[in-house]
Amino acid sequence: MSIKKRKFDSIEKMLSFPKYITLDNDTLTLKNCIINFDFSLVNFISTISPQSIVCVSNEQKETEDTGKLYEVNCNITFENVDFLKDVSIIGLVFKGKIELKNIQSSVHFGFSMCFFAYQYITPFNNEQFPVIIKQLLLLKIQ
Repeated sequence: MSIKKRKFDSIEKMLSFPKYITLDNDTLTLKNCIINFDFSLVNFISTISPQSIVCVSNEQKETEDTGKLYEVNCNITFENVDFLKDVSIIGLVFKGKIELKNIQSSVHFGFSMCFFAYQYITPFNNEQFPVIIKQLLLLKIQ
C-alpha cells in the first residue's frame, strides 16, 4: 500500500493542510509531501515554529549568501518527501537531529556553511538523490 502524497507550490498552501506538518515536543516533521517550490529551511522553520530558530550571525560566522547564520533549536524530520526543485540549506547551526527518511529528488539537496552540534545526521544514499555537502562542521558536545 503506497502512501498518498500531496503536492504543494508554497509554504502558505501547506499551512492549509496541517496533517502534513507536525510539531511534537521538540521535533518538527514534514511528511508525505511533494515540494514544488524553492524550499528554504529557514523560512519553513520560521513560519511553523518561530521560537525554534534564532539569528546568531557574527563576524566569524557569516555566510556569503545570506550574511546571517541561524541556530535551529529543534529536531527536524523529512519523511516521505519528494523535492522537485533544488534544496539549499545554507548557514544553519543545528542543535538537534536532522533526519531524512525516504526522500526522493531528481535535483540537488545541498548543505553549505552548516554546523552540527549533535553528532547525528541521517546517512545519505547518493543513489537515492544527489547530495551536495560543503563546509560542514560537526561539533562534539560533552
